[in-house]
Amino acid sequence: MRSFPIALFLVAASFGLFDLSGEAIARDPFPADAFASVSPASASIPGVSLASRDRLLSTVAVADSTPSGRGLVASTWAEVDGDFGFQGEYTGSIEVGMAGGKLFGLQVIAGGNGSFTGRFLGEGLPGAGWNKVAVIPCQGQLKDGLVTLSSTVYVATIDAGGRAEIRYNRGGKSVLGTLRKVERVSPTLGAKAPCDAIVLFDGSSTSQLLNAQLTPEGCLAVGTETLGRFQDFTLHLEFRTPYMPNARGQARGNSGVYIQGRYEVQILDSFGLEGEFNECASLYRTRKPDLNMAFPPLTWQTYDITFKAARFAADGRKCANARITVCHNGVLVHNDIEIPNKTGGGLVEGPSAEPIKLQNHNDPVTFRNIWIVDHCAPKPCVPCCVECVPCRKCKGRLFGAIEAGGSAELMAEQPETLSGLIAAQRR
Repeated sequence: MRSFPIALFLVAASFGLFDLSGEAIARDPFPADAFASVSPASASIPGVSLASRDRLLSTVAVADSTPSGRGLVASTWAEVDGDFGFQGEYTGSIEVGMAGGKLFGLQVIAGGNGSFTGRFLGEGLPGAGWNKVAVIPCQGQLKDGLVTLSSTVYVATIDAGGRAEIRYNRGGKSVLGTLRKVERVSPTLGAKAPCDAIVLFDGSSTSQLLNAQLTPEGCLAVGTETLGRFQDFTLHLEFRTPYMPNARGQARGNSGVYIQGRYEVQILDSFGLEGEFNECASLYRTRKPDLNMAFPPLTWQTYDITFKAARFAADGRKCANARITVCHNGVLVHNDIEIPNKTGGGLVEGPSAEPIKLQNHNDPVTFRNIWIVDHCAPKPCVPCCVECVPCRKCKGRLFGAIEAGGSAELMAEQPETLSGLIAAQRR
């Protein structure tokens, strides 16, 4: 019982009664409009832009049947319901006691039929300041054009314009601050394939894939695998989960990247959740990510994966476990982790190189911009004038990666190209 006051002290400190600062992720994809009309404390966060209601939306649906009982399954913004506009991430500053203005975050999840859940986050959003300590769950409903989310400490009132007014949940009428809805962009979104990469899918051809199917909008559907077989590699891919507000858990935007058909990096709509061992970016049922960096559904996300296959002796005995590094939306969530065995329903481990599979779990997850650098292939002859020599200080780190705490900006001494990074990891 004595630990309770200490825990309460830590929570209070995390929400601004004591100075727990957090820094922002590096890179501002939309610097022209970032945090326009937002308080000065939140205007300093790069890597985030105000949500735009003027964005051109796709009007083509992914060709996929909708099994009964799942409710709405929206593969594009043209298919969403009225709740979708409220779902997402909000950030800004609020007044917290004597501490004054403090950066604050809110994640809002649509639960179907006007219901919502969410969580208040001290110091900002995951990967953009959140201190990984202060989190308060909340829930609420859409009524008269407003979503009201209540927790034990705070109440948020969200309007259709992307503004969330924060008050204390103790009969307080004063507004502590107004958060604005934001859209974040992975720093590795759109990363170009290096000169020695194999382009698996860029929208122009599926010649590197088996049984590949395209959506009407030209993206890659689930249920395919590479024709090539790989051991050690660096893989970049971009994926988008559907909007399924009525679905829960493993039924909500489920797919996966099956490395060698043995080890799964889970794909799931885990936006706003805790980040467990069966959620997005987990090594399925083996290890949870260091931080849940899942973006809201219908947002393009990135995986940057470096993998080293397990080693086997001539007699078939395993000499070394497979190792993996994963960046989810530019944040390092698995740092050179050993994988002790196959994950989930994967193939039995062995010495053979095998394909990479994009799991079909009957949810319309889509993919684009997929390329791989095979570290076991002979190195190409590269003219000395090509910029492929990285700084030695960056060896072993993925380009654009941010530590899972979200507090480190990209350092100037990091390689300026993915080619430079990959060259560093192969040395």
